[in-house]
Amino acid sequence: MQDERIDEVSGMVDLGSRTVLTNDSGDAARLFVLDGSGRTVAVREYAAPAVDVEALAPAGDRSEGAVWVGDVGDNRGVRESVTVTRVPLDGGAVASYELTYPDGPVDAESLLVDPDGRLVVVTKAFAGGAVMRAPARLDATGPNRLEQVATVGEALATDAALLSPTRVLVRGYAEAGLYAWPSWEPVRRVPLPEQPQGEALSVGPGGRVRVASEGAGEPVRQLPASATADPAAVPQPSVSPSPSASPNPVPNPTSATRDDGVDRLALGTGLLLGGVGLAAVTWLVQRRRARPGGR
Repeated sequence: MQDERIDEVSGMVDLGSRTVLTNDSGDAARLFVLDGSGRTVAVREYAAPAVDVEALAPAGDRSEGAVWVGDVGDNRGVRESVTVTRVPLDGGAVASYELTYPDGPVDAESLLVDPDGRLVVVTKAFAGGAVMRAPARLDATGPNRLEQVATVGEALATDAALLSPTRVLVRGYAEAGLYAWPSWEPVRRVPLPEQPQGEALSVGPGGRVRVASEGAGEPVRQLPASATADPAAVPQPSVSPSPSASPNPVPNPTSATRDDGVDRLALGTGLLLGGVGLAAVTWLVQRRRARPGGR
């Protein structure tokens, strides 16, 4: 990224030809729009208070060019409510909505839109995050109460994104977790490239996954497709013998039969001789007992 104003990336949306980024807390209510080479082509300011913006998510179809801005950060755990704002990049009217948690203030840095079109916030904690789902229809006039639907294992989750209609990615600082939707059962771990403070995650066209870090001039990195491949959807290659490989040696059938016959013959002969000897001893004992005065 070539714009020095982008120095604390906390959220990212991949719209295809454009990438939208936001800075962490302390910045103004603005979005940076970059082209494919990393140059800033627009700065979108929106009329909404920015307390601690931590996440972005695509709003509607990517061709609409709108994003959800998640002002959901709360490091000190004191905010009674947080805010999400729908911002069209073309300068249209924005709409903000207040969200509340079921059990009081909690920190969060992850925002995504699930396959049903509902906003999901993933909280940030050392022991893993809680998955909080917003109502299907947001009310602009009053608080919208979030509902916990699952938990994830990421310690200090920093972002999340929908990978496919049945898979969700949740990232931490060193790795991400791939989860099934709607069960939120873990599918696999996803290693991430080393970054100074990696917080942002996006899924773009074709399922490409990109990550970004805080720090001026930090690159946006794209993960290889194999990193997020779903093991349930990847066919296992069939195993066929190599033409040059030598087969395992098989015992000679004739030799095996001959050896087996010799063993059986020796066993049979031993049993026969033993039986004959035992019979002879028994006959002699009985004959001695039958003789008068035999001892």
